[in-house]
Amino acid sequence: PDDAQRWLDAASAKYLEAHVPSTNPAMLTQKITQAQIWAGQGRLAEAEALMNEVLEGYVKRDCCMGPRSVAYLARSSVEAANKQPARALEDAQSALKISRQAQGALPASSYTGQAWLALARLHHAQGNEAEAKRAYQAAFENLSGAVGDRHPDTLQAKAGMNK
Repeated sequence: PDDAQRWLDAASAKYLEAHVPSTNPAMLTQKITQAQIWAGQGRLAEAEALMNEVLEGYVKRDCCMGPRSVAYLARSSVEAANKQPARALEDAQSALKISRQAQGALPASSYTGQAWLALARLHHAQGNEAEAKRAYQAAFENLSGAVGDRHPDTLQAKAGMNK
């Protein structure tokens, strides 16, 4: 975590030197990473506040469906860690909706797979095994088609299907 923070701080300094707007997609991605670091450190309120800012930035720009989906999933993870399961589920469902729109007619999407995997984990944590299995199956189908059968997330989805 310390190395990640140092690298992120260095990147942030470069963005500031270049006068990159705070709503630039690269800056929003940087903020997602910062929020994930903070969440890992247990700084959940700060992480959630930053994710709110990121999502507002994506909405304002009306762009970046894949990264916006990632932002919803990151905030969902923070909310789950903060014992807010309803909000976590809502954000994971928002991520799924956006990633499916971005996927269009493509047979598989890593963003859609990640959203399904997050939903599966949330349903499993809440004891809703039928919904969890369905979500693990959908995650596996998308992830195996998008990132391959040996990717760690694909393997986790496969394991979840077999619980």
